[in-house]
Amino acid sequence: MSNAWKIQNETVKDIVKDYIEYVEYNDLGRNLKEHSYIMFFAMDILEELSRNRDKSPLELLENYHEKMFTFSHANQYTEKMFSIGLQVIDDILDQFM
Repeated sequence: MSNAWKIQNETVKDIVKDYIEYVEYNDLGRNLKEHSYIMFFAMDILEELSRNRDKSPLELLENYHEKMFTFSHANQYTEKMFSIGLQVIDDILDQFM
């Protein structure tokens, strides 16, 4: 693994952990279902980064974004859930960039 990727990976993981902490303490009027989806996707991103330490974290985030975009348009019954996943990855990418 490139040393730069290792540093980026740890930076992104810290961003995701901060995001999770922020979501835990700031309800912002979300219902339980939305809050659960946000936490699930943030934890899933963190797991993705931990499992793929040998890949570019930016590439992983971009791939995750594409996946959430595709899934959010694939099925009307799961559109809301994956739209929240798309929002989570967008928030994390905004913090990373």
